[in-house]
Amino acid sequence: MDDAPSKYWLGYSGNGAEWALADGRDADGHHADWPYYQGPPGELNALLDLCQYPHGTDLLVVDDIDQVLLLVVEPRRRDIAHDLYAAAWHDDLKSLQDKGLIESEGLSWGSIDEWRHRRWMNAVGEGEGLFFEAADGTLVPIPESVVEPRDPEDSFSEYETTWPLIREDATRIRVTDEGWARMEEFLRDALTLGPDLSRISTLLKLGFADTAVREATVKLESMLKRRLNTDKYGRALISLIDSRLEQAGIDSTYRRIVVTRLRTVYTFVRNKFAHNTDHHLPVSEANALCWRIASLYDSPVWDEV
Repeated sequence: MDDAPSKYWLGYSGNGAEWALADGRDADGHHADWPYYQGPPGELNALLDLCQYPHGTDLLVVDDIDQVLLLVVEPRRRDIAHDLYAAAWHDDLKSLQDKGLIESEGLSWGSIDEWRHRRWMNAVGEGEGLFFEAADGTLVPIPESVVEPRDPEDSFSEYETTWPLIREDATRIRVTDEGWARMEEFLRDALTLGPDLSRISTLLKLGFADTAVREATVKLESMLKRRLNTDKYGRALISLIDSRLEQAGIDSTYRRIVVTRLRTVYTFVRNKFAHNTDHHLPVSEANALCWRIASLYDSPVWDEV
């Protein structure tokens, strides 16, 4: 497994309104207007992103651009603005799949030519093909592009790597038990909490796992309300945060990541533990949940709102 990311990892690092991908690329370098974006390359980063959702969650592949897959949590919601997403680089997903840390339905790997052909077939679907309307109103068929023969001396890396062959609206990814065990092992060792969250450390050491998670969500929400000087909570609070980040000039790429991760914490963690007890919650899982909450709590982005 590759080097561990920072505890502040939200996909990006930086200060003020100037955010950059952690591997040095511009945050707006991705050629897609997506509701969510991938973090820096590295299979552990990809696993972190996939594991922000509960054990057993199916993620449907909905787009493939710039060697990155965009995935949405199933079942999808009526309001796409509140769908929950993940994203990961091709290479990282293949590595996770090869190691048995994720499993998939409808995902295989092939050459770039096979990838191009599969994308064409997904676009055509079961219809009669793709067409464009000529000036006289007639529909002219668009043929599948012909790939030029390879030059034997051509060493472009895209020809040497494998590419994801997905089935339109039928390719799903799920983290395996082995993947969850690896993630919980990492987060157990990675969790460090500052003075503001010291009570959570004490609760975890005493074995009060669900109480620690509940305390962490309360601390996060209290901090956000104080920063924004508001009594709003839940969806209304997240919508206000989204608006404030936009007004502050925070890059839309980073803003979408932050907002999605907040929605994830509220949907799957805060709402569950605020109203229920779970005395059987493993401390390792509580550590993982608290790590995610702490990474949001400690994010430098709140200095901008």
